[in-house]
Amino acid sequence: MTARHRRLPAPALALALIGLLSACAASPVSHYYLLEADTANASASPSPGQADTPSLGVGPLSIPPYLQRDHLVYHLADSRLQVAAYHQWAEPLEDGMTRVLLLHLTRGLGTHNLRRFPWHPERAPDLAVSVDILALELRSTGATLTADWQVYRPNTEAAGAGHVSTVHAGLPAGTSPPEALPAVYAELLRRLADVILTTLRADAESTAD
Repeated sequence: MTARHRRLPAPALALALIGLLSACAASPVSHYYLLEADTANASASPSPGQADTPSLGVGPLSIPPYLQRDHLVYHLADSRLQVAAYHQWAEPLEDGMTRVLLLHLTRGLGTHNLRRFPWHPERAPDLAVSVDILALELRSTGATLTADWQVYRPNTEAAGAGHVSTVHAGLPAGTSPPEALPAVYAELLRRLADVILTTLRADAESTAD
């Protein structure tokens, strides 16, 4: 029998298979996360039964380049970042943030007529909110979101004043990064929506008039 046709003895083959199976069993499992809107705690419209509420859109929404990745990112000490190798977003973070913010704002405004950016030019919303996330930091002590936002009217040249708002949130009890990150991000977006709604409701009233 030639060397290339030699077979491993049965005990050696069994050991090789056991080693392969053990390596597979020990491989880390990736976890995937979605941002979810906590509508139970969202600010409801003061007059949810009113008719003719304006249509609402959110976008464009942008995030810092260091967050534009599949993996979750959080802060360590001394301005260092940690990329969680086995914790990933199930969708682009910008898409998830736009979706959650839109859900909170439409509920707070009392409208079911919503648009996601980019919208068709012939179906532009009456009111829209553009958001530029300037900072989104999660540390072991809590989280902070700073955003530059503006309410504008896509159908006209009218644009409202720009605003820079900062909101804070603590980590849920018994959690730590990176597992706490999706829930904390969602809470930060809810609090940002509450801030934006003050301006949005005033603009909605002027639209109705």
